[in-house]
Amino acid sequence: MRRGQCGCGEVKVETTGEPSSRLICNCKSCQKRTGSDYSNNVYFLHEHVKIYGKVNGHTRSAQEERTLTNFFCPKCGMTIYWAMELDPKTTGVAVAVFDVDDFKTPKASIWEKYKRPWINFDSSIIKIQNQT
Repeated sequence: MRRGQCGCGEVKVETTGEPSSRLICNCKSCQKRTGSDYSNNVYFLHEHVKIYGKVNGHTRSAQEERTLTNFFCPKCGMTIYWAMELDPKTTGVAVAVFDVDDFKTPKASIWEKYKRPWINFDSSIIKIQNQT
């Protein structure tokens, strides 16, 4: 079991088992959501994720005309997890919310066409120009 929380501690997350994947996302939406150059994410089946505390949600258009709903702490504003139209059985969770990052190396870097030119990931990580 892994545990984590938002920046103020009002929202907590607990996951069981291993994620189905760990990805780096370079899309413009993740850049805006994180305020960084990319996001570092793990994906679990819904039944392996428990959220404690009140969250607010914001649904937005994602790339390729799909929707994505970010769920965040109403007090500190930190995004904890999200649900995607692309993969309705999984919950994406920001790696940064976990107390310990003991996940495997990301298997892929997606939306590479938006990756900042000075960022270089390990050569073992698959580079994908879009999402699919």
